[in-house]
This record gives sequence, C-alpha cells and structure tokens, in this order.
Amino acid sequence: GFFSGFLGGGAGYIRMPSMVYVLGIPTHLAVGTDLFEIIISASYGTFTHAIKGNVDILIALVMHTGAVIGAQIGVVATQYFAGPKIRLAFVPLPLIGVAIVIYTLVSGHKL
Repeated sequence: GFFSGFLGGGAGYIRMPSMVYVLGIPTHLAVGTDLFEIIISASYGTFTHAIKGNVDILIALVMHTGAVIGAQIGVVATQYFAGPKIRLAFVPLPLIGVAIVIYTLVSGHKL
C-alpha cells in the first residue's frame, strides 16, 4: 500500500500480484479487493487535489465515462477467463508504460 501510494497509480501492478503470489489469494478475488481499495485511496487523492484546484472537471468526466464502460467490459470479460490468463494480461501494460516513459525521455517528444 505504501509503495503504490508513494509511486502513484501502481496499485494494479504492485498490490494485485502481491495478493496472488505472496498471499495466495485467487486472482478474481485479488482483482476485486484491489479495485475496492482503489475506491478509498482514489477518493482521498481526488478530494485533496480538488481542494488544491488541480482537477479539470471536463477531462475527469470524460475519463470517468471511459472508466465506467471499461469496468463493465472487464467484469463481464473476466467471467470467461481463468486466473492465469487474467494475470498474463497484466504483463504488457506496465512494459508499454515503461517504453513510453523511456521514449519520451530519450527523444524529448511527448506522445
């Protein structure tokens, strides 16, 4: 919890695998538990940033709309996949993020 809060946004890539591989929690339960905790921590972060004036409401609403749609798709999709396939889906996402950061740092161009 400390590292994902300190690093920001690392929840799915730190806590969920830790619950599965360290604590032995089934994948579907780990994903749901992690998402429930994100509600709590994201609410605190959202409130803090809103007080400081760091929230663009229009962008937040657009992102929220996409997140709601994606969450519904994700809930339905995970019913058709076993735990190992869900865990495998988490592998490329942080690698893509790292590649984007490296590209931005090396080239000076933003994506």
